[in-house]
Amino acid sequence: MAQMLKLDCAGQAVTFEARRLVAAGYTGRDRTQVQAHIDELAHQGIPAPESFPTLYEIDFSLLALWNEIAPTSATVSGEAEAVLLFPTDKLEDAYVSLGSDFTDRVEERVSIPRSKQQPKPIGNQVWRYRDVAQIGRAHV
Repeated sequence: MAQMLKLDCAGQAVTFEARRLVAAGYTGRDRTQVQAHIDELAHQGIPAPESFPTLYEIDFSLLALWNEIAPTSATVSGEAEAVLLFPTDKLEDAYVSLGSDFTDRVEERVSIPRSKQQPKPIGNQVWRYRDVAQIGRAHV
C-alpha cells in the first residue's frame, strides 16, 4: 500500500505517492573523501561496504513529513541528506527535498541494513530536480 505525501513546490501543491524508499550510502563527488569516510567508520567498528555507493531498501512506512520525531533509542542519530522523489522513472521529473537518515549507531556495527530501519523524515518543501540541477551546473 502506497503512502500519500502532500508537498509544496514553489507555492503549488504536489501530491506524491511513496511506494518505495531506498537510502543511498557511501555517496559523494570525490571517491577519495568517500573512502576516507569508510575508513573513519571502520575505526568505529562499522564494517566497510563491499562496494559503493551502497543502496539500502527501507520500509517505506518509515517515511514521514518533517515534524517532531521520537528516536527509538538513545543510540539513534540523524544526518541531513538530500532526498530525491521520483513520481516517474525519469530523473527530469524528480523532486528534491531535505531529509534525515536516522540510524541506530550501535546496530550499525552489526547490520547496516537493520540500523537504517528508523524514521526517515523529509521536508514538505520540494524543488524540481531540473531547476536545482541547472543551478548546480551554473556554480561548478
